[in-house]
Amino acid sequence: IVRPMISVITRIDLDHTQLLGNTHELIAGEKAGIIKESTPVVALQQRADVNQVFEKFSIEKKAPLFFATSTFKKQPYFTHFNSAEVENFSVVKTVLKKLNELSNVEWDEKKIKELATLQLPGRYEIFTFKNKIIMLDVAHNYISYLKLIEKIKQLYPEKKIAFAFNSSRDKDIEKMGTLIKQTFNEIYILPVKDNPRLFTPTEL
Repeated sequence: IVRPMISVITRIDLDHTQLLGNTHELIAGEKAGIIKESTPVVALQQRADVNQVFEKFSIEKKAPLFFATSTFKKQPYFTHFNSAEVENFSVVKTVLKKLNELSNVEWDEKKIKELATLQLPGRYEIFTFKNKIIMLDVAHNYISYLKLIEKIKQLYPEKKIAFAFNSSRDKDIEKMGTLIKQTFNEIYILPVKDNPRLFTPTEL
């Protein structure tokens, strides 16, 4: 549909398995579908089997492939980031560097620092209601729950945490449920009317 200057792929995890496949390699193959003929691609360096899929597709498409390392060192203004945010900024910096080399797109550390202050609605979104701190997040698979919990513990290591949630039926709720039970002091299941995709509170 689009002809990008550069294609970008972030972390791969098992999600939407009924559509994308039930292994990391199969899902990586679906994600690699965005790689365009002779168009550079930046991918987060991750599992060897996933990296190999990206390499295979890039060779077939004659698309230069650049990996962004997941061990990107935190800058002083990134100290509030969790590991997922650090990974994403590693991808951002790699993309900007390659765009600069390939198309003279200008960037500098000041612009990166400004990006570090960016707040995304629904991603670790924090507000206060009746003197309670509320974090709203769109976590919906196991790895995003892990990253959410990492962020909560990073920001509020001493606080008692209540967790309110629901989940669609195509998620690995047993795996996520074990993580939720091990982590939170109180758990509330939110009923949602007239949405057959979601579990009922009784089912959960």
